[in-house]
Formats: sequence, structure tokens, C-alpha cells
Amino acid sequence: NPRIAAEADLSRDEDAVNTIAIGQKKPGASNKAPTFVYAGINSSTAELEKGKNEHFRVFSMAPSSSKSEKTAHTAVLSEVSRTALFQHGEGDKETYQRLLRVSA
Repeated sequence: NPRIAAEADLSRDEDAVNTIAIGQKKPGASNKAPTFVYAGINSSTAELEKGKNEHFRVFSMAPSSSKSEKTAHTAVLSEVSRTALFQHGEGDKETYQRLLRVSA
């Protein structure tokens, strides 16, 4: 069964995750090396109204150093960057990132 390793806390104003991809680690990388998670998540409605949508997000997922029994998560997820890969047209607020492909 799949298990939740980590969760990203998004603002209530941000959109849901539309696309997601997990990058693989470099050969020979230690188990403590971060794994990168790439996601398509639209910015908040307020940002969209301003014509700004940094929809492409990169997260770093690293093993949790916490030994607490209170959390079921085995990793920590941290946002590394966000950017726009394309621009929305005038009045086009329904556009979203429909596809995400990662290539090494």
C-alpha cells in the first residue's frame, strides 16, 4: 500500500496540485541526499487577478531527522523555487499546467 512520506502545506487561496513528478537521485547519492519533487500548482486567485501565476514549483524532499512517534511522515518537504513556464492570456484565468515531464 502507498504511504504518505511528506506533505506540502499550501495556502487556502492556492489551487490544488494538478501535475506532479518525482526526480530520481544521482547514481551513488547517499540516502540522505534530497529527492526533488516537481509540481504544477496555480498561484492564488489574487495573484491570478494581477496576471501573475508562478505555477511550476520545485520541492526538496529529505529524510526526516525527527525520531518522534507523533508523526507518520518519514521525510521533510520544503519548497525550493516557483516560477512561470508560460504566461496567461488576457482574461484567461482558467489556464493551468496540464502536463509535466522530467527528463535526465
